[in-house]
Amino acid sequence: MDKHKFSALISLFLLLVSVSVFAGDRMRFTSQLMLRYERQTFTQIPLPRDAVNRYRLRWRPGLLFLPHPDLELAIEGEANVIEESDEDVPAPRSPEFHTPVFDRDNFKRDDVVLSRAYLRYTPVPQLDLRAGKFENPFLVTEMLWDNDLHPNGVALQTEYVSADEKIRLTGRIADYYASHYQDDRTNVFAVQGGVQTRLGNATVTFATAYYDYDVKELPVFLFRTNTRSDPTLINDYNLLDLIGRVRFNFSIPLVVQLDHVHNTAAPDTSMPLVNAVRLNRLRSPNSPKATTDHTIPTGRGNDGILAEILIGKLDVARDFRIGYGFHRVESDAVLAAYSTDDWWFVTRVKGHRFRFSFMPVQSVLFHFSFLRQTLIDQVGSFSRLQISTEINWP
Repeated sequence: MDKHKFSALISLFLLLVSVSVFAGDRMRFTSQLMLRYERQTFTQIPLPRDAVNRYRLRWRPGLLFLPHPDLELAIEGEANVIEESDEDVPAPRSPEFHTPVFDRDNFKRDDVVLSRAYLRYTPVPQLDLRAGKFENPFLVTEMLWDNDLHPNGVALQTEYVSADEKIRLTGRIADYYASHYQDDRTNVFAVQGGVQTRLGNATVTFATAYYDYDVKELPVFLFRTNTRSDPTLINDYNLLDLIGRVRFNFSIPLVVQLDHVHNTAAPDTSMPLVNAVRLNRLRSPNSPKATTDHTIPTGRGNDGILAEILIGKLDVARDFRIGYGFHRVESDAVLAAYSTDDWWFVTRVKGHRFRFSFMPVQSVLFHFSFLRQTLIDQVGSFSRLQISTEINWP
């Protein structure tokens, strides 16, 4: 990590603490520290490959300023430090986490960056306006958006709640730069409508969203497993996302969730790849020239699905949550640069994931996750174990 950047972050940390102490109730210092160990193992791959042990430390110090009941200002920095067991092994050592031509991480390794800096205006409970660099305000799952990434732009949310509070209607619209840590300039226009209602002891939520990605200056190694003709993505990404969620409000809550995403801009997957390229050349003059490759790559397609079951909650000390998820994501269902990096691959893949979280004391969380994945219609599997500790202070 750059010593000057680290020193700047420490200075910012001390400044934020000092300012928050003297500012009273209108200013609050925040700090989130995450320590993670993960082990990646591989089976039946072309090259011999040892398991990889990986250690990550992430720290996010921030300051929240409330100059008025309707106004919120926030700034937050982020530092990441990574150590891997194979860092001294000479190339080739594929598959791996981070290479000059393929990058699975959605954070800046061994560096300090600006994580958030935004203004939020809420003159009435039914209106929420945000501008700057903020957490994604849409209802999303990790198949579509990774929580390490914070977009830059503007977002507006409106809400209607019935008199008996049994029905809640929500509308969201946003225009932002997706802004991966590699300083890409992919612009996203997004709209989402949602409805939430209470049915007896259950809360049912439906949300429909449309995302229009305008890819600009996205580094090639973030294309990942999307269909490409180097150095260009073959498809556009205009996503239709449908989320359904049912929460049963028992003493130990139960949540069932299904997310289905379809890329309306990807061609029919039954077409040979050369025809897909020609079709997209008609849609966009900047698309690559047609190739002579008539093969249809394994796992190619434009649909993705994530089904999850969650038992428990994480609100107060001694709470716990158990989760299971299944995903099957075809090559061009989502723009892989912004999907989760907690999976090993994010497209052309199917897999199962088991999770357990526990809060022993307030503001301290332990997370356990085990992922088993295979590339669609292939044999080789990838397993990923993650054990994390998360400390939120104050």
